[in-house]
Amino acid sequence: MYIERCGLCQSKNCHQVPVFLELLLLTSWVAESFDRSPRAYQFSTMSMSNAKLPEVHAIMATYSTASQLLHWLRRRVMLFLELGRVKFLLYSPIAYAAGVTCATAGNSADSFSLKLFLIGQLFVSCTHMLTHFFNEYYDFPADLAHQFPSPWTGGSRVLVSGRVLPNTSYWFGWAMTAVSMSLVFGGFPSVETKVLGVVIIIFSIGYSAPPLEMGTNGLGEFDVMLVLNTLVPLLGFLLHRNGESDPSLLLWLLPPAVVEFVRMMVMNMADVVGDTRARKLTLVVRLGLDRSVFVHLIGMTVAYLCLVGLFLGGIIPVTPFLLQVATLPMAGFICHRLYFQKDYLSLPKFYNLPYLSTQHNGLILLAALLGLAISDDHRRMSSSLSQIRLLAAYLFFIQNGLKAWKGWRNGNLSLVFNPEISKADRSAKSEQIGQWEGAIEQATRPFSHNHSD
Repeated sequence: MYIERCGLCQSKNCHQVPVFLELLLLTSWVAESFDRSPRAYQFSTMSMSNAKLPEVHAIMATYSTASQLLHWLRRRVMLFLELGRVKFLLYSPIAYAAGVTCATAGNSADSFSLKLFLIGQLFVSCTHMLTHFFNEYYDFPADLAHQFPSPWTGGSRVLVSGRVLPNTSYWFGWAMTAVSMSLVFGGFPSVETKVLGVVIIIFSIGYSAPPLEMGTNGLGEFDVMLVLNTLVPLLGFLLHRNGESDPSLLLWLLPPAVVEFVRMMVMNMADVVGDTRARKLTLVVRLGLDRSVFVHLIGMTVAYLCLVGLFLGGIIPVTPFLLQVATLPMAGFICHRLYFQKDYLSLPKFYNLPYLSTQHNGLILLAALLGLAISDDHRRMSSSLSQIRLLAAYLFFIQNGLKAWKGWRNGNLSLVFNPEISKADRSAKSEQIGQWEGAIEQATRPFSHNHSD
């Protein structure tokens, strides 16, 4: 990042510096503060009327340095969270809590451990975040080529804006990997959970990083579905299972897993032009938009047919079935806009579909989690265990509630739940939008048909 943006340098000719130099700078400021600390402590005991002017200036300089240091740290923390795309991190706790609920629902034995639950949740969040850090680094060329990112696609834009060097994200990814590995081998109780934890880390890194590069090789949707909707719930189940745990409850999570796959296709549809230009051959780029939209329609149909099949087979009771079916109108709305209205050909019309798809994805998994908790005959919804298992659901609603409140205060509540390109930007960038939509039209065909090389 630029030092001048932290308020620690007044020069207008600063250059970007690597993170390790910033840390050296930070060390020097801390040491300088410690050198002055005796004077600072004297401030509380000496009388201001007896203080000499140079002493007061020295004390105020100490507090000024501390204030700058705190401001620098706050900016770095916020940058870390923005680069890690924390707004996407609420989905993995729901998936993890669903697995834990599968293990503890319907049995009288107490196999729940709050300590183990928190260790598992911390691991899941760390692996989710490391995926984002590596994705930011390896997707930098594609994000740079994306001229019209939305709040939900095109990356965090931290690297693109030049606020930090790309290597910063890379090393953040490895730092989170180290934390995740320490949690696996220091906190997971059994060999099977340790092996599963390592597998989760491998596929989390492999979404973007070589040698797997699942996203670039057209397997990104499968990778996300595998980790978030299969391995993460399985981890929650294995950490808390006992002799009475019913593994068949994990089948309740099958429809949300299929929805996750097609939701990722929508995200990649929004990035298709930038990905094509950067030669990131996602599944959408390989298939082309027309075929991808058809696959999305088939996938969404399969998800709800699986739900009906699980209900008719007696695996899912009535109430949990109805909770997940309640998300069907939203799924139909998304499919209608993609397949019948062909909104993917228009940049302004397609702009909010990644957000809607993400919300639908979260809601159907949330419905599965609530259904599992409601169907637990041995515990009331008001019990402490049920409340812990539903904590992720509360966080989901709190996040959306805070967004709505903030939007209401700023006078743009509609934009919170229906993001769009402003009319001013449409007018000012009409030529660029037209060129972008021309590239979208070309991307309707498979990549091999568009590029002979």
